[in-house]
Amino acid sequence: MPFSTGVFKTLAYRVESAWATAPGTGSASLLRRVRSGLDLSKNSYSSNEIRADQQIADMRHGTRRVEGPIDGELSPGTYADFMAGILRKNWVAGVTTGAQTDVTAAAGPPGTFTTAGAFNWLTLGFKIGDIVRWTGWATTGTGNNTRNYRITALTATVMTVGTAATGAAAQPEVVGAKAAGDSVTCTVVGKKTMVPSTGHIEKSFWIEHWFSDISQSEQFSGCEVATMALNLPPTGMSTISMSFMGKDRVTDTAQYFVSPAAVTTSGVLAAVNGIIRVNGADLAYLTGLSMNINGNLGGAEVVGSNVTPALFPGRVLVSGQFTALFTDATMRDYFTNETEISLIAQMTTSSAINADFINIILPRIKVGSATKDDQERQISQSFSFQALLNTSGGTGTTGDASTIIIQDSLAP
Repeated sequence: MPFSTGVFKTLAYRVESAWATAPGTGSASLLRRVRSGLDLSKNSYSSNEIRADQQIADMRHGTRRVEGPIDGELSPGTYADFMAGILRKNWVAGVTTGAQTDVTAAAGPPGTFTTAGAFNWLTLGFKIGDIVRWTGWATTGTGNNTRNYRITALTATVMTVGTAATGAAAQPEVVGAKAAGDSVTCTVVGKKTMVPSTGHIEKSFWIEHWFSDISQSEQFSGCEVATMALNLPPTGMSTISMSFMGKDRVTDTAQYFVSPAAVTTSGVLAAVNGIIRVNGADLAYLTGLSMNINGNLGGAEVVGSNVTPALFPGRVLVSGQFTALFTDATMRDYFTNETEISLIAQMTTSSAINADFINIILPRIKVGSATKDDQERQISQSFSFQALLNTSGGTGTTGDASTIIIQDSLAP
């Protein structure tokens, strides 16, 4: 008798066109994983009869549902569909200036890109925290091409930037000075998603576990991301943990998704290759960061059916915790004074100047607690936070009107 092993198990998924409706066997994708614990779950009910034999005579199964986690190591492009699902907005390509000839590059520090007025950075849709790349610079400006720049400040005419790499390339003043005249283009890299103010989508998935060594297929219908946790430890890989809710499970002895697309090959992200920016300042003394996104999904039990007829969304709540070395009163007093601050976490796959990345922007957070440890060496502070809607963001402003914005250089 063969026994199934994890290395022969594959995980494939496809976005459903209608909730809990089989999407067809093609156009699926294999998914990288550390663990997938999706499975069928049921309520159960035991009889409450008072009996002379002093025993329970019956037990029945109730509503069926799918639930469980999928855990992985965070990498650009890999979990983009699921991020869009929990944030309820499809990925949108980054904005661009198109070819422009009136932009002047100044070395700084900090480096800037200034337009003489042929266009407006704000009305085009560029935002503080976006990661951009340039093309078209010549002579002394060639080093500005295909380099990741973070927008750290923005007006209608002036973009102030820092580089987005760590290690030897992490010099915020690396902008090659060049007078206007080159035909240059600036583009927000990859795509962005966020919790929108209107036009929320419902994205559900048909997910298959294929156990090739024992020819068993388990297919989970109507799966939606209920929660998502992102963890950026000071050592080790950045991780993602998603919990799912779904409608039901289908089984077979043949693989459902035939020839699914291969898993992504992007590098795994690590917090040591990245930059954390709190309230407008890059910090090199944070020792950990975690974020939790909760979509507050719920089902409904109905008479006459053993499955829920739908999943119902609630508010999208974003919270988290970060830890930092105790250096001065600044971080502590964010809590003491109930100060609203911003938090940006950008993680790259390497220290290359054009490395792939995931960029997470929380434009408005409040610290809910602040505690310190007590040990022989460094003293650390731990802060919990709640992310809030950026009510001052939107069209023509320096920020997006959302609680959380995610930019992925390889989002499909």
